[in-house]
Amino acid sequence: FRENGFTAELWPHDHFPPHVHIFKAEYETVIAVEGTEEPYVLKAKNMKTEDIKKALKLVSKYRQKVLEKWKEFHEKN
Repeated sequence: FRENGFTAELWPHDHFPPHVHIFKAEYETVIAVEGTEEPYVLKAKNMKTEDIKKALKLVSKYRQKVLEKWKEFHEKN
């Protein structure tokens, strides 16, 4: 998904737990989408705290779609 300046990417052959890479400009955060009730940050690369909070909200919004796509990528391989 792309929304409010954020871009989400899923990578085939990526490591567990299921997660999504969120980019805003040259900054990145990696957010897990499974294993807890709410998505959580696995890694943040220089992204502002305010933007990380916004990214978490977006991932919450699209969590089901992200998880479905993650499973689709990893069930094939």
